[in-house]
Amino acid sequence: MLKFMHQVLVDLIGGDFINLDEATLTVNEGAAQNLSDLKRELQSKFSANLFTTDRVDWLGGKSPTEENPYQVASISDLNDIRNNLSAHYKLTTNLDFAGYTYDEPTQGWLPIGDNNIRFTGSFDGGGYYIKGLFIYRPTTDNVGLFGHIGVSATTGATTIKNIILLDVDITGNRGTGSLVGRVTGNSQTLIEYAGVIGGSVTGTGATGGLVGSNNSFTTTGAADRNPVISRSFAKVDVYGLDKD
Repeated sequence: MLKFMHQVLVDLIGGDFINLDEATLTVNEGAAQNLSDLKRELQSKFSANLFTTDRVDWLGGKSPTEENPYQVASISDLNDIRNNLSAHYKLTTNLDFAGYTYDEPTQGWLPIGDNNIRFTGSFDGGGYYIKGLFIYRPTTDNVGLFGHIGVSATTGATTIKNIILLDVDITGNRGTGSLVGRVTGNSQTLIEYAGVIGGSVTGTGATGGLVGSNNSFTTTGAADRNPVISRSFAKVDVYGLDKD
């Protein structure tokens, strides 16, 4: 379960449970908290049901920021990103898909974000790696760890950075990459310090080792309309499929 660790969790030891909107919400830095247990304990302190979700950012109406993001500490946490595509996340450990049971075993990972709802938040890999990502969706467009990212406006930032993918096995249709299938954004849409090493990426068109397609949100590019890939690399085999 995703954890939001900064200035959000109510102090359960000697705290004054008066008003959840007060800035008395705190947690020891790096403390491991079980959010379900926290939810139950808080509910036992109050007569009303305070929560509509397990996500802690509902406490006091607070939300994670790029400086204080959700903590991604497992593949389950990584999968939860799709439930809030505009939020901020940070990986806190290496992840390995070896032995992981996908919801759709023959198709593997379901990309985060698509044409209907893109990922528009931030993901900081923290310098960690994700190993063994498997996707087999040869008839699906926009395939990768993230399927489609970016905003269709001159303002609004989307960032993916500080992440390495290892030993990928990815097959998609048009718009296929290991990290991101398709970028449609502005100059604040940034992929930085990212890379992939080992494995293969296969698609029918707009296919690349790291990113499949990287385009402006408009057909006429301009300084504030072109997404950026910086200080990134791909060392992976890339193949093209014949389209029937």
